[in-house]
Amino acid sequence: MKKYKPRHIKIGDKVIILAGNHRGLIGTILSINPKKDTLIVDSVLPRIISKKNALDVFLKMQIQKPINISNVMLWDEKANRGDTIKYKVLENKKVRFFRISENTVSRDVSKMAQGTRKPFFHSENQAIDYQKDNGKE
Repeated sequence: MKKYKPRHIKIGDKVIILAGNHRGLIGTILSINPKKDTLIVDSVLPRIISKKNALDVFLKMQIQKPINISNVMLWDEKANRGDTIKYKVLENKKVRFFRISENTVSRDVSKMAQGTRKPFFHSENQAIDYQKDNGKE
């Protein structure tokens, strides 16, 4: 079983894209694939592909293409520039800092992937019950 190397970036971090067609865009990381060393950034436009279904009809689909981890750099909002990070131990906690500005790395928790999946319902009654249980009337 292969162990994966720990990464300097986490889901919810702001990054700037360094290479490719989307060079210079700043966005938030939505997901990371450690096996392929790729990630998905929210500001990257999805690719449109056409695919044939079982009835021989072509459908246009939007697919979010991943970016290699080496093609992004963490974005420091306070210094308004991309920067590498270092680690410090403060109050028995490992904290990430930017190397040049010494600011702490903050993540956008609202963009984290934990709540991106939508539940599947077989009927409208199940959906209504789910919304009532979770306070989303």
